[in-house]
Amino acid sequence: MTTDFTDTVALSFPLKQREEPQRLALAKLKKIEPNLPGAWPKEWYPGFIEVIETNAKKDSSGGQLTIYSRSDVSLGETEPGQERKTFIAESAEILIDSQINNPVISLKKDKTSASIEVKFHAAKNNKYTFYKIVSIVSGSGNNKELLQKAIGISKKAKKVGFETLFSDHKKEWNRLWQTDIIVEGDLSFQKIIRSMIYYLLCSIDDNTNFSIPPMGLSTSGYYGHIFWDADTYMFPPLLLMHPGMAKSMVMFRFDALKSAKENAEINKYKGAMYPWESDELGKETTPFFAYQNALGENHIVGDVALAQWQYFLATRDTNWLRQYGSKVIFAAADFWISRVKHNNEKDRYEIGNVVSVSEGLIDVSNETYTNSIAKINLELAVKTAEVLGKKFNPRWKEVGEKMFIPYNEKEEYHPTYGNVAAGEGATELWSSVTNLLAFPLQVKMSDNTKRNDFMHAVESLKKNGAGANMGTNFLPIIAAELGLDSLFNFTIEHTLKGYLRPPFNVLAETHNNNSINFITGAGAFLQQVIFGYTGLRLTDEGLIQKYEPMLPKNVSKLTLKNFTVDNKKIDFAVEGNKLIRTWHN
Repeated sequence: MTTDFTDTVALSFPLKQREEPQRLALAKLKKIEPNLPGAWPKEWYPGFIEVIETNAKKDSSGGQLTIYSRSDVSLGETEPGQERKTFIAESAEILIDSQINNPVISLKKDKTSASIEVKFHAAKNNKYTFYKIVSIVSGSGNNKELLQKAIGISKKAKKVGFETLFSDHKKEWNRLWQTDIIVEGDLSFQKIIRSMIYYLLCSIDDNTNFSIPPMGLSTSGYYGHIFWDADTYMFPPLLLMHPGMAKSMVMFRFDALKSAKENAEINKYKGAMYPWESDELGKETTPFFAYQNALGENHIVGDVALAQWQYFLATRDTNWLRQYGSKVIFAAADFWISRVKHNNEKDRYEIGNVVSVSEGLIDVSNETYTNSIAKINLELAVKTAEVLGKKFNPRWKEVGEKMFIPYNEKEEYHPTYGNVAAGEGATELWSSVTNLLAFPLQVKMSDNTKRNDFMHAVESLKKNGAGANMGTNFLPIIAAELGLDSLFNFTIEHTLKGYLRPPFNVLAETHNNNSINFITGAGAFLQQVIFGYTGLRLTDEGLIQKYEPMLPKNVSKLTLKNFTVDNKKIDFAVEGNKLIRTWHN
């Protein structure tokens, strides 16, 4: 700070508990109404961190603050009032500018906060610098070693000094940016791509065994819970750009396997039922007003399993698959075995009473995406067992082969749900949801079916506009695969227009709200660039080129720099309709 006066200045450097939000009884809160359009309501349920211990010490150069906290009772737990097991330790080192003569340093402490207050005489036009270095460590169980670890980190950082810390910070970001996506010919498009990469990287790190909530670390939107967004939309770009970060995400699901099995048992199923909204321990934490999703939006189980298999395809780490991924895939397959019903008349397996990916469709049967991801999960369980040389449950193969996938054979398209098949004449419903079968699920179908599903989605986009910034990001991928140049650029425009918020290209979840920063959309958009523009696909045969590349208008060249495939670094360059690979030495 630079003072434009001469006088006594008092500064406070605190660590304190965030104000507890207003709450209504969860069982009574069936609907929330925003105070203003686009604003969060007063009664909401963000994670609340309760401070249980504070401390403050001073020295001649400043001092040290610590607070020890625990996360509040998780929403949706089976035993209301049950104490949480996650604790958080914070330590702050306060360092005062050595140019300040005779500062008066005092401490202030109560049950929820601790602060160091500094009073000194400031001279006009003098510059004064203060440092507050904070470390945060979390862990399971009431373990005071967490506090000692946090203190050790902040003390070491103070000793190293700000200039070195900042230099190391820049070096680390420079290392991360060695992997990049570069476009030529459209500077604004380049800035958008780099913004999406940056926001994704800000939300995850190697060796954390944690995943990403829809809004990342930017807000308390969706309460910091982990959804299928992480596995389906954010994970795949990281898998090829920063596989160590991607590993944290799949390991989070492995660590949560015990909770998922408990959740299946509570709901009278077998195997692992991954929650619709997961807390940091993997427990179901969907708020009451959306609890139908917790019970019925079961496709998340298959989404989790598919991400585990994709990690193996990208790394070929058989030891990891054996020790971790296979256990998730097998337990998820066992869930579907207990979830399906056999239709004796038609000799097929069906899944009833689900919530569709299109979440306004509640308590529907044979939702096409759900049935498809269940079939894929069962097939992956068989493949995984074969890779590992293990025996597999024959029911996985039987149910997978006889899983009913709704399809209108006469008009060659997939409805969103229902008993549409030759001669059955049931529900004739379609939406953009079924395009997820083409990508990312890569369900085998004719080009004509893929085109019809895609055109239905385009018509819906023209008529109803874009919804959440998720699945529409995949439409250009399908347009490129089908060679539909004009619709390729049309759908690209609709994946960005109306969502970007200035000045830093943060994404809103929808056109009409200010729920930012929507990391789900960032991950989906990066998949559009990585897989759509290049024609690349991650398959059982590895990363292959499935079709000729297609670049957006104004983009003359695209480079995927320093990507990782089979633990080797590679550049992919697209110019015109050619894809060139360059392996690093």
